[in-house]
Amino acid sequence: PPPDAACSAFSARYRAVGNTASRRGLRPSIEFLPWTRIPDLATAWPIVNEAERDNAGILLDTRRWKRQPGNPAVDVLREIPGDRIPVLQTCGFRPEPEGDPMTECTAKRLLPGEGAVGFAGLDEIGTDPLLAPEVLNLELARAQPTAEQGRAATQSVPDR
Repeated sequence: PPPDAACSAFSARYRAVGNTASRRGLRPSIEFLPWTRIPDLATAWPIVNEAERDNAGILLDTRRWKRQPGNPAVDVLREIPGDRIPVLQTCGFRPEPEGDPMTECTAKRLLPGEGAVGFAGLDEIGTDPLLAPEVLNLELARAQPTAEQGRAATQSVPDR
């Protein structure tokens, strides 16, 4: 996690974004990315919490959740009120990492519900997020899957 001063600086900037967004009825959400200064849920949550904005939240990406440094932080997730996870970016992924993490993330994701699924702990915190598929997959792009395939795969996720 970033030092406390850095966390406070991130939170102050995020609070300013939240203030502007609230005037427009928007809900900005932080997405943690392993290659940034906000690499995991344990870093993102204090920033969101310290921002003290009702519209502040975390976009949880299922692949990044499962592959974040230290693996899924279910204990951290349990500290977060469910309404602070307004968006769940869904995709499937292979159980074990496959090669370069950036390539796996940007070119080898599976349809939602395929392969490994990383939702441990979400039901416990009572979240009811918007499901947003993010399937970055070169093979599927070449095969030109239909929007119907993506919709059906995404709708099957809550059943898993």
